[in-house]
Parts: sequence; structure tokens; C-alpha cells
Amino acid sequence: MIELEYILELQGKMIFAPDEAKIMFSSCSEEAQTEILQYAELLHLEMLFYFFFRDELPLQWRNRLRETFQAISAWELNYSAGRDLIFRQLRSVGIQPAAIKGAYLAYDVYPHPVLRAKGDYDIWIPEAGAEAAVAALEKVGFSVIAGIAPGHHLPMMVHRERRWSVELHLQVFHAYPRQPSPSALTEFLQEDGSFEPELHWLIALEHGRRGYYAGLMRALLDMGILQHKFSLSAERIQEIRRKLSLPTHPALLHEAFPDFFPKEQRMFHRDYPDWVLQQLRSLLGSSLYQGVMRDYQLSRPGTIRKIGFLAGRTLSLTPSFIRRKYGLKSDCGIKTLMRHYWREISEKIHRLRTPVKLDEETINAFEAGQRLDHFLDRQND
Repeated sequence: MIELEYILELQGKMIFAPDEAKIMFSSCSEEAQTEILQYAELLHLEMLFYFFFRDELPLQWRNRLRETFQAISAWELNYSAGRDLIFRQLRSVGIQPAAIKGAYLAYDVYPHPVLRAKGDYDIWIPEAGAEAAVAALEKVGFSVIAGIAPGHHLPMMVHRERRWSVELHLQVFHAYPRQPSPSALTEFLQEDGSFEPELHWLIALEHGRRGYYAGLMRALLDMGILQHKFSLSAERIQEIRRKLSLPTHPALLHEAFPDFFPKEQRMFHRDYPDWVLQQLRSLLGSSLYQGVMRDYQLSRPGTIRKIGFLAGRTLSLTPSFIRRKYGLKSDCGIKTLMRHYWREISEKIHRLRTPVKLDEETINAFEAGQRLDHFLDRQND
């Protein structure tokens, strides 16, 4: 049976020592290679393995993954056309956008866009341009999807004909204590309008903790690819972290996954209790990667958490807040505004009557994630 440690070491070598990775993969039996590829499919990483190992793959896998690679490449043409349209339209009204997460990493960092999974377009815009940005995209067929959005981005906009969806971000991180205003991010923009790669590295690190660490594997790959492509400055990463008061120490994943990061690539060091590092490794291999995040959101604890989020928002409700979060027009009356808001709360309360039941493994994984969050947030310096 292939162990998680072997997968991590193999993926690290794919990024930092590809020739060694090919030797390592080729030395496996066909049965072991099949097991590795099945694991990769579970984590939605099969295209990465095809790209690096296509000549070493068993024939049936090579043929199947080649067809998938070609199909996704065709889809990429539509995705990149949408990305280009969004950027052109925003720039036409004087807004300089910056792609983040998959919309940036796939095209500017990974060796091929197919290798970085993505769905909607995550685009940062200056806070002052929020209304103009929405209006500009509406002119080219995008429409706002009603629904309360997190504080760091506007409600999702969808182009129904082309099936594009975009999230316009005012912040690039989820909310955290002592978070500075969105304007603080402009300091880290480069001359070409993109953010510094060190900031993208920190975005990957912080998003690895989102959803109770469901994004850990993707975070490792994103951080590794960024380190390999750019000569990242450890001093600059620490400086950005201090200026933004980010909660996660940059050594966390270097210490937890030394089999992924070669010694010379571990820019940061810090002592953590063994249980913290082991808990992170167990979460990486847990069933969180089998879609249980959706089940959690529909479960009783997930629903209560969402109601708590909405209740907290109620404390700061204003008509302009509701219009912005639900994408409503400025001439909507107060009754229409409140109807949208209370409808969402009612849906969550109704869900409590028929919650999804979570299995013990999922419950344990989420509880482990919570314990880690509490510990790591207290360690913030």
C-alpha cells in the first residue's frame, strides 16, 4: 500500500527535482503506479501526474488521461477568454484588477493552465471601484447572484450564456483579527498590476487553513510552485505578514511536511508540538478530500455556524449593506431588502429540521481542525 509520505515526497520532487521524480515513479511496479494514480484522482491531481509522467505511465492510464487533458485544454480556451474579457472590461472603466488564487496561479505560475484546478475567477479590485466594477461587468452579460457574501468579496456574478462566474475581492484573505483595511493591499502591487509573488505565497498558506484544512494539498502545491518559479524572499514574506497582521506563521507547512519541501526549500523554521504537526498530516490524508465539506455545511453544526454568521451580520445591517451583498438595485424598498435577508435565515433554520448526518471520521476531522485553529491563532506573534 502506498503511504502518504511517499506521495508527498514524489510530489515535492515533481516540483523541485523532476528528473528524480521520474526515476522514483518509474521504479514502481505497474500495480503501485496504478495505486498512486488512483490517489491522485482522489485529490484531483491526475493532470499534474499526467503532465510530469506521461511517458512513464501505464498505457491505459496514458490514453485515458491524455483524453482528459485534451478536453480540459479545450475548456481552458473558454476560461481564458472569460478572464481576458473581465480584465478588459474593468480596465475600460479605470479599474486595475489583480488576479488571485487559481485565476493567477494557473496562467502566471504553473507550467500549464490545466495543472491548477479552478472554478470561478477570483479577481481583486480596489474597494472604491466596487460599484463601477459590477456595473461594467453587467454591461457584458454578467449578473449578480442574490445571496449574502463573505466580507472579503462581493456577491458572485455569473455570465449564464458562457457559464463564467467571478468573485470580485476587496480583500484577498478571509476575515481575521486586526485585519487592516483593503487599501493596505495596494502597497504590494507591482508595476504590471499583479501582486508580489510573496503575497501570493501567503495567500496560499492562509487558504490552506480554510474549510478546516480541506485545501492543504492544494496549498502545498501552490506554495511549492511559487517557490520554484520565483526567488522568494523570506524577509519580504515576514515583512508582508507583519504589515497585514496575518495569523499563520510561515514555517507551519515547512515543519509539518518536510517530505514535500526539500531541506534547502524550507525558508522558515519554528518549533511546534508534535501533536500539531501530526494533526496536520492526518488532516491531509483524511476524508475531507472526498467532498465532506459539503456535508458539513448541510449538517446541524454547519448550519448553526452559518446562522451565527448571519446573526453577526445583523448587528451591522444597513440598507446599503443589504443592497451590496445581495446585488439589489439602489431603488429597492426596505421591504424588498428585508425579504431577501430573512429568506436566507429562514432557509437555514428550516435546514436544522433535516440536517445531513456526519460520520464519525468527518466529525473527528472537523474537531481536529478546530483544535488546530485555536492553538495556531494563540501562537500568532
